[in-house]
Amino acid sequence: MIRPTTLQINVGDSLANISNEVMGDYSQWRELAEMNDLDIFKAIEIGRTIKIPTAKEVEDSLKKAVTSEVDKVLKDLDLSALTKSVVDSIGEKEYRLIGWVL
Repeated sequence: MIRPTTLQINVGDSLANISNEVMGDYSQWRELAEMNDLDIFKAIEIGRTIKIPTAKEVEDSLKKAVTSEVDKVLKDLDLSALTKSVVDSIGEKEYRLIGWVL
């Protein structure tokens, strides 16, 4: 079966059902919503044509989302107080040695 690149919304359609039928995975409804700039809290207009992402586009979207979340966590994770505490307790030379070994 050839995967369509677009699909027209019909009565009773949902992003989950479309993603399952066309993409083979219910959970990819978020990628459909993101790619088509859909508000997930509003009904989709009947007759609207949406783009169906390729497998590569879904993969890229997921990588981007994960990378973005990891970046946020790392930005919010400030270990400077912990580092200072460790250096104060074991000494700077020992701390650098541990860092070099790890």
